[in-house]
Amino acid sequence: MKLRAAITLALVPTLVACSSKNLSRSKAKDLIDADKRFAEPVSSVPIKDCKAVVTAATKDGIAKVVVESHHSSFGLPTYQTTSIELTAEGGKYFKKFSCEGFGPTLEIVAPLRRSVVEVTGIADAMGPGGVTSAGTKDVDFTWRFADVPDVVARYTKADTIKKSQATLRLYDDGWRVETLWNGEWLPQ
Repeated sequence: MKLRAAITLALVPTLVACSSKNLSRSKAKDLIDADKRFAEPVSSVPIKDCKAVVTAATKDGIAKVVVESHHSSFGLPTYQTTSIELTAEGGKYFKKFSCEGFGPTLEIVAPLRRSVVEVTGIADAMGPGGVTSAGTKDVDFTWRFADVPDVVARYTKADTIKKSQATLRLYDDGWRVETLWNGEWLPQ
């Protein structure tokens, strides 16, 4: 009888730790990596520094700067536009080069996929009014793009580690990713 009680006492912590109600860092990592929003391939990546990238890409034979003069009608002065065109070599890796708009980006030929590097913390999520929300966890994690080709890494921020957050909710069948934040909200 004492042996049975000792075995039961020894197994209870193991069974509780394996329960689907507990969210470990490795389980959170697996769930985030598997989430379809997080796993969506990315083909447009931010450029490190547009001017420096244009200079390097031109030197490396990846792109060329094209300056065009335009004659204005109605007596206005002549003006110039500058564009960046990819060379044949650049076309092997990139589809489009842009230093304009919201943020400078390179559109790449072979899309990249995100990969969780590390779950850095798990805490009870706060609900309305700052009250802890039962069965909901905020997960802080870092991620990077996996298998970034050297030429893409040279011109972009694709090789940097980024900080993000996810909210996971416990359902009757286990944990599910509710929201993901990676600098912008991923579609729900």
